[in-house]
Amino acid sequence: MMNKNLKTIKIKDLLFVILYSSVLPILLGALLGFIDYYLQTMLSFTFAYMLYWFIAIYIGKTVRKQYDNPHIVYTIIAGIGMLCAWTVLITLPYVYAQALYLGEPTLVFSPSIYLYAFLDFFNPLIWIQYFSLDLMIQLLILGVGTYLGIKRTLI
Repeated sequence: MMNKNLKTIKIKDLLFVILYSSVLPILLGALLGFIDYYLQTMLSFTFAYMLYWFIAIYIGKTVRKQYDNPHIVYTIIAGIGMLCAWTVLITLPYVYAQALYLGEPTLVFSPSIYLYAFLDFFNPLIWIQYFSLDLMIQLLILGVGTYLGIKRTLI
C-alpha cells in the first residue's frame, strides 16, 4: 500500500529522490540521445523508443534505492523525471543535427529548447492538430515506458 500522508516524507529521502530524478534522466537522455543520433546516421532508424524503456526502468530502480518506504510524492517526482528523459532523448538528435549544421555546438546545451519541446509535446491542442498514427504510437510507448519505470519505484 502506498503511503499518501505528507507527514511521513523524510527530507533526506526527498532530496535524494529529487537529485536522482532530475540529474540522472537528463544525463541518460543526453547520452542515449547522442548514441541514437549516430545510430540513425548509420542505419536510418531510431532506437529512441526502445532506449526510453531502458532509461525509465533504470531510473525507477535507482530512485527506489533512495528511500525505505514508498510514498506517492517520490513516485510523482520520478515520473516527471522520466518525462524529462523522454524529452531530452527525442529532442537531442534534432537539436544536435541543427547545431552541427549551424556550427553552434552550444545550442545543444540550451535548456529553453528542451523546455519548449516538453511543453509542446504534452500540449493536447497539438495532439488534436497533428493527429497521426505516429503520434499515437509515441504516446503508447511513452505511457508503457513510464508505467514500467514507475512500477519499479514501488517494488
